Amino acid sequence: MKSSVAIALIVCGTVLMATPYIHNGIVIGQVTDTMAALNESVNLTARMPKYADTACVFGGLVMILVGAIAGLRCGKAEISERKAGRTTT
Repeated sequence: MKSSVAIALIVCGTVLMATPYIHNGIVIGQVTDTMAALNESVNLTARMPKYADTACVFGGLVMILVGAIAGLRCGKAEISERKAGRTTT
C-alpha cells in the first residue's frame, strides 16, 4: 500500500471517530438557539443512537490502525529500496 493511501486512511479514520462528537455539538447548538428564540424550555433529544457512536469510533479506530500498519510496512519497503539503490515512482 502506498504511503499516501495510509495517510488518507488515518485522516479519514480520525474524521470518522470525531463525527459523533461534532454531530452532538451541532445538535446542542441548535437546541440552544431554539430555546432562545422561543423563550421557553424545549425538551428535545436528538443525539445519535449509541450504536452509531460505537460504530463510528470502532470503524475509525480500525481505519487508523490499518493505515498505521500499512504506513510502517511501506516505510520499511521504501528504506530498503533506497539502500539497494532503487527508486520508486
